[in-house]
Amino acid sequence: MYQTVREELIVEVYGSRLGTGYAIAPDLILTARHVVIGDTNDKPVSIRPLGLPDWTSASVVWAGTPSLDAALLKVEEPLFQESLALQPIDWGRLSPSQSVLCRATGFPASQAKINGTRDTDTIAGSTLPLASQKSNRIVVASPYGGPTKTPTEGSPDAWGGMSGAALFSSPDAYLIGIVTHSPKNFGSNRLEATPITQVISSPDFSSLVGNISLKTVGEDGVLLRPIAKRLPQRYPDSWLLDPQYAVVDFVGRSTELEQLKGWAAENTNLSVAIVIGSGGSGKTRLAIELAQHFAMKGWDAGLLSSEDSERWSFNSLPYPTLLIVDYASRHQSSLSKLLIHLNSMALHQPVKILLLDRRMGFWWENLNRATKRVAEEICDLKLSLTSADISDSERNSHAQHALTAYSRIFGIDLPKIDEAGYSRLDTPLLIHMNALLLCRTGEATVSSRSPKDVILTRLLDRERERWEEARYIHELTELSSIQSQRAVALVALTRPALSQIETMIEAISDFGAPSLRSRIANWLEDLFDDNAGSLGALGPDLLIGKLLADTADLRSLLMGLLDWGGLTTDQRVRALHILTISAEDSVRIKEIFADFLIANLEGLIEAAVSDQQDDVIDSLHTALSSAESSHRLSKATDLVWAKLPRRNDRLAFLTSEIAVLRAQWHRKRTPGLVSDVANLGSDDLLSERFRNLGGALMDSAEARSNVGSWGEAVNDIAESASIYRALYIANDDIDDADQLAICLSRAGLYQRNMESNEIAVDAGERAVRLWREVVQRKPHRRTELAIALTNLAGSYCSAGRPSAGFRHCTEAITILSNEIRAHESEQVRDALETVYVEFAHHCMEAGYLKTAKTNLQKSLRFSNASDPDNGYYNKLMAEISLREEEFDAAIAYAETAAMAYLAKAKQNISRIFWFRGAMRLLLETFEKAGRTAEALQMREEFPELLRESTSQEYESERSKIGDRALILLFGGN
Repeated sequence: MYQTVREELIVEVYGSRLGTGYAIAPDLILTARHVVIGDTNDKPVSIRPLGLPDWTSASVVWAGTPSLDAALLKVEEPLFQESLALQPIDWGRLSPSQSVLCRATGFPASQAKINGTRDTDTIAGSTLPLASQKSNRIVVASPYGGPTKTPTEGSPDAWGGMSGAALFSSPDAYLIGIVTHSPKNFGSNRLEATPITQVISSPDFSSLVGNISLKTVGEDGVLLRPIAKRLPQRYPDSWLLDPQYAVVDFVGRSTELEQLKGWAAENTNLSVAIVIGSGGSGKTRLAIELAQHFAMKGWDAGLLSSEDSERWSFNSLPYPTLLIVDYASRHQSSLSKLLIHLNSMALHQPVKILLLDRRMGFWWENLNRATKRVAEEICDLKLSLTSADISDSERNSHAQHALTAYSRIFGIDLPKIDEAGYSRLDTPLLIHMNALLLCRTGEATVSSRSPKDVILTRLLDRERERWEEARYIHELTELSSIQSQRAVALVALTRPALSQIETMIEAISDFGAPSLRSRIANWLEDLFDDNAGSLGALGPDLLIGKLLADTADLRSLLMGLLDWGGLTTDQRVRALHILTISAEDSVRIKEIFADFLIANLEGLIEAAVSDQQDDVIDSLHTALSSAESSHRLSKATDLVWAKLPRRNDRLAFLTSEIAVLRAQWHRKRTPGLVSDVANLGSDDLLSERFRNLGGALMDSAEARSNVGSWGEAVNDIAESASIYRALYIANDDIDDADQLAICLSRAGLYQRNMESNEIAVDAGERAVRLWREVVQRKPHRRTELAIALTNLAGSYCSAGRPSAGFRHCTEAITILSNEIRAHESEQVRDALETVYVEFAHHCMEAGYLKTAKTNLQKSLRFSNASDPDNGYYNKLMAEISLREEEFDAAIAYAETAAMAYLAKAKQNISRIFWFRGAMRLLLETFEKAGRTAEALQMREEFPELLRESTSQEYESERSKIGDRALILLFGGN
């Protein structure tokens, strides 16, 4: 929840001049020094809180220096006790190189009235990094302009009177500075402020205010969300169970907490830890306790925003940092990019990343695949929270602390603990739920065969009573109980903004007459307003799952929601996430969610394609990976396959998941192994099914290769090859030989990427021989023969025999040149560009630099201007220039190649290794050019990016190849 700038804490200040202040304690006001201390005699100081008629005397209890323009005022009576007791001030410091949205509200001269009073005005803008560095000021510029003239005489500055106003980051409202003046040399849209970091550096200030914990504020508010949120003034009981509100003191898990403290304190600059456990086991609460511990030691520690993972990028981390990612499986793409990015940085402070999720599994495998095992290499701790970890004494301690907290909030006597009521509860959350029910109803769940279900039912009934009571208060008697629960479920799935509620309700047709919609919106706002401009969800995720499982006709609600055009990207991601985790605990939701995915897979994929945002793609990827594989779901992937853009790097992992599911569907409808089927040629239907399976396996292999899963790609392509070989032998159909040749050629490419170069040569030679047979009967397939020749030449070069591929490249160029004269096509142009570039590479490796450059120049005639993938071209030009000792040219080409590959890696993180190769080449050019300063800087800043791939990394992929894969690929000979 965002903190808000509170108008009741804004004050007018009258001392040496008129100014502004902001209450930071019940009796303390922060302002600018020059407002209360003049050049000669100091005048008495008075303050007037915004909205109050009377002035109150104040005294200066601390003042900075002329260069530290800040002061602290004290009033005799604590005027701000109530407001600050509910929500203390959050303090922030600026990240040195990032622009931050911010705002300040005060009483400028431009708002002076005829009667002598002043109204408020607000400047909203952003900070300008590196401006006014020598004077150590924050500079704020507003795109909206500023006041142009002063309506009263005596104040030459239209902003005069804003001095002393508190400057807050936006939207998070962290106090980062004190407005001092409007610089004369600029327009009226610019103000300067004293940073809070300067103010709190004064020991006298700190002695008056106490210790202050600062959060580093980044590009769009805080880099990290606050460790704990504060409850709004009104809330449902279930919000008391949210670990981020930390209503109940932390108890238990002392062993795990000490292990995590030890992990974070270890002398490693970058490290990952993982905590897994079922819903309610205490993962988030444990992480918050850890974050609070290190925040007190001066670390930046908190939760990375789950709504904004696209921005998980840190250009610098000047302080020790603990990053917590809840539900890590939701953010595989963003996490992989973050880990690769941080691993490539020269970190000068420790950075620890704590991942939370319900279980290990596919998401961790995908993360390691995307980062080429970097995630596993830097993971130093894995913890599992299980029910066996909670002793009886800890259960009683959890219950005691929960009852103490809830009874204090509700103003009731502390209930007695019935130990029998907690002995069968295996998670802290269930214990807290039971304590909450006891405080609210006077009755706990004592014994049951399924206490979890009983407690969730009782708690949901309690929440239902609350929203039903509110329904009658809002005179919504026309709305049935079933409809009201569907409306609450809608809020739980999407957390809509206040401005969205009416239109969202309008999109779901069964919520009654249009006249009801505004009243329903008001009712929901009354129930779930989180004071942050949106509606909060009902309780913890377990309770949301119970709500959805009990919601009538959930299918139609989901369909209506998906059809509504106003759903934001974040809301789509949240709905998929909630359904995915709720399906883990409810058979009914699992069935409904599977039906939902099947019915809407095409629309969901279209949304992923159009949004092009990692979280949308990841949420669908996670949903498909978590969904129970079924014939209907696999069939749905087959139906949408044609609509997936196969060459879209950003969709690579999602495409891979769908391709694997699609291959599973074709395998299920095709009985046995092709080698076991007798008389294959006599059964046209069975042959066709095997052909479809072979094609699906080829697609799966290609999709897997696009995410770097070379071993699994070999398995799929080998099985596909065995199918087409059997079909060709049985039917003598040249189309089957065609597909077998493609399989062999691609298998060579996949093997080459694992440095199995001799196997790659063998596969490439077999592919070329078969293609020569094919083109005898199908001359129009000459382009494919040329592609196979190019691939074979590449395998020879990788095997250390570049000149052996010359004749294959020459033949491929001859074939393609004839083809393009006969009928130009994009496929032929792409193939010509590739063969010229590859031929250039082989010539360079053999020492024929002039010929290599000539071939590269020829490749440009066929490059695709709409897809400027010039990384490989520039990398080769850099290598040639380096060998020719043309160092300036080599550096320019290497830098261009690195930028091209970086753009690719941002779309598909598995391409990071192309980027690493370009960076190593750039380092080599610097060193050979004698530019030692640049080379040293690269080694210091990018140590991981300059690392060579190890034999263990290649072996890791090779180990995934099945025992029979090569037999299937080559047919046993």
